[in-house]
Amino acid sequence: MRVDRIDSLEKYIIDRKSVTLDELCDKFTVSKNTLRRDIETLLKRGNIKKVYGGVVSNEKTNAVGLKPFNERNTIHLELKQSIAERMASLIEDGDTIFVDTGSSTLPLASLLDRKQNLTIVTNSVPFIYTAIAHPSLNVIALPGTLNRSTDSLVGATTIESLKRFHVKKSIMACTGLSLDHGVCNASFAEYEIKKLAMSICDHAYLLADSFKFDVTSMMSYAEIKQFHTVITDAEPDPRFERAFNEHKVRILY
Repeated sequence: MRVDRIDSLEKYIIDRKSVTLDELCDKFTVSKNTLRRDIETLLKRGNIKKVYGGVVSNEKTNAVGLKPFNERNTIHLELKQSIAERMASLIEDGDTIFVDTGSSTLPLASLLDRKQNLTIVTNSVPFIYTAIAHPSLNVIALPGTLNRSTDSLVGATTIESLKRFHVKKSIMACTGLSLDHGVCNASFAEYEIKKLAMSICDHAYLLADSFKFDVTSMMSYAEIKQFHTVITDAEPDPRFERAFNEHKVRILY
């Protein structure tokens, strides 16, 4: 019965926090037209909300906290891989880049080994570990104290070391981005590092899948207008398109 399917659909979305429309069609063996009608019914209940390309569970504040890195790294892997591939195509031989911590930036570690004379500065432990398998990559690992919730190196030592660098491109991740609150993250330990990484680069790039749009978190480390390019996986809401155009931020999807 349709009522049973809608109840199951709602539970599936809430349990997984965010899912794509294609995933829901496959899971419940329905067409996109049927799925859209079911979602419209669910929206009236107030427990989910639509985002570009899918749906998410609707937390009252629309704010998210920080999930463990291993959990974040298993969500929307295909989207993150395609975003990273687009970013990799923009990195040139001879570049010096900063790679932020995050599940969106991690796939870059396996995509850059054909670049020549590339220098990568990072405090991401998973990125450093993955780069070991690619000896052509020149990786400068920032020192610091291990933050297990983000699998990153943080603290005063990290900040003081990063201050010594100037990079051509900073490649940043986020917990969410909002027109009202900017680009957010949920880790206090990484807040100053992210802000500093934005200040030491010629061009700042933001990697954010479509599920992060219209999401806020504990702290905003940058304004949207501070980015040169935003790379995502789907056409953003027209509100974001207008904001990007207003501030001359390039959007790639």
